[in-house]
Amino acid sequence: MFLRFISPAIVAPESIDIELPKENESTMKRGLLVVAKVIQNLANNMFFGKQVIMAPLNEFLKDNIVVVTRFLSELNVCIALCSLPLVTT
Repeated sequence: MFLRFISPAIVAPESIDIELPKENESTMKRGLLVVAKVIQNLANNMFFGKQVIMAPLNEFLKDNIVVVTRFLSELNVCIALCSLPLVTT
């Protein structure tokens, strides 16, 4: 879900008709890329290892991975329940 829908919308907001201000656009895009990476790592239960510059965010990931994992599990249950056929008598 994050990889296909949320991250692309964050990294390229113009793809969903959201315009970034022209001033500081490159700085904003870099910031949005960091946000997308953090969200992706939360969804994948992963910490930053190879990207040393991102390592300070590992504490945030540690504090929030359980919350995101629980949310995704609950979302999966909702999707599964919504896809069950209705039983009529």
